[in-house]
Amino acid sequence: IRRSMDQGRQKRISPPPSPSCSNRESSTDSDDPHGLRSRFVLNQAFHFRRALLEIQRGEKRTCWLWFVLPTAPYVVDGVERGSSMNRHFTLRTDEQAVEYLRLPPLELEGGEVVDLRQNYLDMAAAVREKLQDGITMVDLFGELDAPKAVSSFKLFRRISEKIGDEKVYDVCVEILDDLHGGTKQKRKTNLFRINSS
Repeated sequence: IRRSMDQGRQKRISPPPSPSCSNRESSTDSDDPHGLRSRFVLNQAFHFRRALLEIQRGEKRTCWLWFVLPTAPYVVDGVERGSSMNRHFTLRTDEQAVEYLRLPPLELEGGEVVDLRQNYLDMAAAVREKLQDGITMVDLFGELDAPKAVSSFKLFRRISEKIGDEKVYDVCVEILDDLHGGTKQKRKTNLFRINSS
């Protein structure tokens, strides 16, 4: 979350009447077809700093995973599983996940600016640092939420590779590599590089 930006890029939106982890309905606004503002921006405005601090201190303690590290639907044998909160915040299509990373930073009344992509990078970097320090995903997120966090990093590794977002891709790969004993995955050497010859 940032407080000062280029005025030409940001948009101003109103905050919810009471910040909480409540299951708000997604926006059906034509301006927000995937409900990214109502589901993610508004919640992150009130909860992201605390969420990041919790991970930096080594343990998630409050409820925020759904809208900070979103996942694809959890499907078992063709049936979507998970709580109503999980289903509410899931990114149901690749298009939604791409738009999550590409949504321009938005300004709330009061001047708070929420950048979903940058917040994802900041949270992922904090997770990577703790893993490198020897803290496990279960230590960080608890037994129930650790698989969801891993699922989010897998989703955004795939999506960032698809759209050529090198920063998101690299941090997701590093996290997933750390979970597999630090063995680096093979990468395509020129995946994100422009031939300079």
